[in-house]
Amino acid sequence: MRLSSKIILVVLVFSHSCIDPFLPDTTGYDDMLFFECLFSDDTSQVTSLSISRSVPMLTMSGNNVSNIPAKIRGASARIDRNDGEQYIFTETEPGLYVLPNGIIAEIGKSYKLIVHVEQETFESQFQTLIESPPIDTLTYNATLQRLTEDGEAYQGYRFYISSNNNDPGPSYYRWDMNATFKYTVPFAATHTWDGREVHPASNRDLRTCWKSKNILGIFVGNSEGLAENKIQKAPLHFESQYGDALSIRYSLLVKQHAISESVWSFWNSLDKLVNQSGGLYETQPFRVEGNIHCTTNPELFVAGIFEVSGVTEKRIFLNQPTEFEIIPVNCTLDTIGTEDLPWYRVPVGDWITEDFSSGEFFTSNQKCYDCTQKGGTTVKPPFWIHD
Repeated sequence: MRLSSKIILVVLVFSHSCIDPFLPDTTGYDDMLFFECLFSDDTSQVTSLSISRSVPMLTMSGNNVSNIPAKIRGASARIDRNDGEQYIFTETEPGLYVLPNGIIAEIGKSYKLIVHVEQETFESQFQTLIESPPIDTLTYNATLQRLTEDGEAYQGYRFYISSNNNDPGPSYYRWDMNATFKYTVPFAATHTWDGREVHPASNRDLRTCWKSKNILGIFVGNSEGLAENKIQKAPLHFESQYGDALSIRYSLLVKQHAISESVWSFWNSLDKLVNQSGGLYETQPFRVEGNIHCTTNPELFVAGIFEVSGVTEKRIFLNQPTEFEIIPVNCTLDTIGTEDLPWYRVPVGDWITEDFSSGEFFTSNQKCYDCTQKGGTTVKPPFWIHD
C-alpha cells in the first residue's frame, strides 16, 4: 500500500482542500494557468472552479505572501456529461466560478471540464464518478512528534482511517478533513472599562466557544498490490498538545473521495515533489502534469486537476487526552491598581477582574476573556453531541 499524509504547500490555490499557495522558482512557467475543480456527489458541497495565473516566485515576509497568483476573470466554463447534459459555471468573484446549488455528479456518469480563457480552450479528460465505500473506522493514537531529528518533540494525537471496498480493486482515495473543538478562556470578568470609570459586567457568555478549522495537507492512499481491496489505518493529520484544540472536546469530520488512478497520480506527484525528492528547491524547474490540456494550442503547458469523486464521510468525537498534558496559550493577569489610580493605559472596552478581598483590579489580553476573539463562536454546532 502506498500512503501519503504530510502537509504540502503547493502551487495551486486549492479551494476545497484549503492548501496554501507556494511557488518555487519556476523559470519558464511564469505565465502558466492553473485550474482546480472538484465535482462530486456530495450534496453539501457547491461545485467551484478556481482559475489563476502563476508568478515566477512567491516570497514570504513573516507569515505574509508578498506575491499572489493573479485570479483570471472573464472566463467561461462548463461541465459536459457523457450523455450530452451540460452545466454552466457563473463567476461569483475574480477567478472563482460556481455551478448552481443542487447540481451534483451521478455514480457511473462521466464528466469533462471545458474552459475558455481569452482565445484559448482548455479541456480535461472524461472522469467517471466512482462510488465511495463507507469509512470503516477513524482511530487515533498518542504520538510523539519531533520537529527535528535531534530537536524538540511534542505530543499529540495522530489520526488514522480504514476503509473496505467489496468491489474488485484497486481503489484510490483522497481524504480531506475538518476539525471542530470546544474550548474556554480562563478569566472571569467582573467589570468593563469605558475610558473614564469601571462598570460591573460579566463575560459569562463569552467564555466557552466552538471553533472549526480545515485540516491543511494532501492525504492520499490506494490498495494497489494488496490481497484485499482495503485501506488499513492510513495515517491522517497530527493534532498537537499545544493550544485549544484538544483542551476539552474535539470532533473530526473526514470526507473520503473515491478517485481515478490518474487523479490519484496527480496528488501523489505533488506529494513526491515536496516530501520525497528533497523539497521544492531541489526539484526545479517545476512541472506537474494534471488532466487539463489546451486543445487550441497543445504546446501551451497548463497545470491543474478536474476531480470527479464519490464521497462518503464519518465523524468522531473525543475528549481531552489523558495520555499527555494539554499546554494552552499562556494567559496572565496584569495588575492595574485600585479604583483610585489613573487607568490611562487600559484600552477602552477592556474586560477587568477585581480581587474583592484586596480591592485591586487586573486585566489581561482580551483573548483570555473573550473566546470569540480567537475565531470561535458561542453557538454550539448542531452536530455537537455528548457535551
